[in-house]
Amino acid sequence: MAQATQRRYDVDWLRIFAMLAIFSFHCAMYFNSYFDWHVKNHEPSLGLTIYGGILIQWMMPLFFVLSAMSIYYSLRIRKKIEFLKERFLRLIVPLIFGIFVVIVPVQVWIERKSHGQFSGSFIDFYKTEYFKGLYGINGNFAWTGLHLWYLEFLFVFTLILLPIFLFLNTNGGKRFLSKLASFSKKPYVILLFALPVVIIELLVNLQPQGIGIRVFGGWSLATYLIIFLMGYIIASNSGFQESLEKSKTVALVLAVIGMVAVLTMFKLQPTSTSLYVLKFGVRGLDGWFWVAAILEFGYKYLRFNNKFVQYATRAVLPFYILHQTVIVVIGYYWLDWNIIPIVKYFALAIASFIIVTAIYDLIIKRVRFIGFLFGLKLEK
Repeated sequence: MAQATQRRYDVDWLRIFAMLAIFSFHCAMYFNSYFDWHVKNHEPSLGLTIYGGILIQWMMPLFFVLSAMSIYYSLRIRKKIEFLKERFLRLIVPLIFGIFVVIVPVQVWIERKSHGQFSGSFIDFYKTEYFKGLYGINGNFAWTGLHLWYLEFLFVFTLILLPIFLFLNTNGGKRFLSKLASFSKKPYVILLFALPVVIIELLVNLQPQGIGIRVFGGWSLATYLIIFLMGYIIASNSGFQESLEKSKTVALVLAVIGMVAVLTMFKLQPTSTSLYVLKFGVRGLDGWFWVAAILEFGYKYLRFNNKFVQYATRAVLPFYILHQTVIVVIGYYWLDWNIIPIVKYFALAIASFIIVTAIYDLIIKRVRFIGFLFGLKLEK
């Protein structure tokens, strides 16, 4: 078995940062004026809609890149079977638990209640309606887990790309990565890693209701798959990190410029090939520029350990599993609270954060079996 390497605390910090971004995004979805959601405030907010549009551009791509980097370090200290077992316990067990128990069904119940499609109690809904048909296809059973889709597809992506990951750990794979890393050290070449993202974006969006559907965090699943692979490649050779260091400021500037362009073109319906390429090409470029900039600024400033990062790193997965359910439940019971959206947003965020953290700290991390259901490793 390979020798363990020094822990990348910047990856831990960035995972916490990405989780907080996802949490704030789902709080903002309650006020979204463009997309439908499980439950929405009576008064929408343009500002919070724009804020959500900014977050959606990089938060899930960043999450997939960080997940791939973690997999790289996991495969260095685990055999393949041990690794797959760990992935199953950490991802599929919480997914199944979430889909069949309260985490996901209560969100579907609230969605049906808030949309005037059901009027009974949660127990009545669960017993009589939840298992009828598939959610998203005129039914209720949330087979993808709603926000837990990330766990499902992270596991699927891992299985799909595992042969490539294992090859990249061989001598031949390491030689390939070394050559690619050397090439990437040329000025700003690392930013060209955006090209695979752009190509996939251009292709999948030819079928916006098929492979290009964006209900999973705002990007196509095919795009996530490519980004996931790139995250693993970046972690596999220190040369890529050096290249990111040289390009971080340019990447950040381009990311901000690209964001302005993306928001400007948000409602643009391409009527020609050139407009189509411009809209989705710019989005693909901008998504990667954000990821590249965040990775490197994190590497520069967040390579340290403390008690907070130790606590929060362990809490990230349970927090992810639980957070949207709490937001939706509170949002539903606060529907008739008439207050300006920005104040209500902060109230919703603070209340939800406190409740999720309390449930984690008082129950999930202390009761071994419940912690297991939320993806925590059972400590001896």
